Amino acid sequence: MDYFKKTIYDDEWQIYLIDKDDHVIADENSLAETDAEKKEIYFRREGVDLQTVRHECWHLFVSYTFTDTANLDQIQTEEIAAELFSYQADKILNISNEIYKDQLSGGFSVMK
Repeated sequence: MDYFKKTIYDDEWQIYLIDKDDHVIADENSLAETDAEKKEIYFRREGVDLQTVRHECWHLFVSYTFTDTANLDQIQTEEIAAELFSYQADKILNISNEIYKDQLSGGFSVMK
C-alpha cells in the first residue's frame, strides 16, 4: 500500500493507492472509498481513472458541508450540492487533476 499526503482546507489527507489484497475498502467491488472522518481516500491500483478521482474528491468536499448532521430532504440536499458546485467546482476539479496527474497516473511518489 502506497500513500501520499495532500493538504485541503488546512487538513492533511492521506491518499492511498492499494491492491485488492489490501482489503481496506468495505465494498470489494468498489474502485475507491473516502473516509472523511479519518481524512483518507483509498484508490484501487487497477481501477484508478480521472472520473473515479473526481468522484472521491466530491465526497471529500461534501464532507466539509457537515450536512450529515442534519435531516435534509432531497430538495435541500440538491440545493447544497448546487451551491457547493457553484462555489467550489474549479477547486474540486483542480485538486482532482493534481491527485490524478501528479500522483496516481504513473508518477506515484511513495511516502511511508
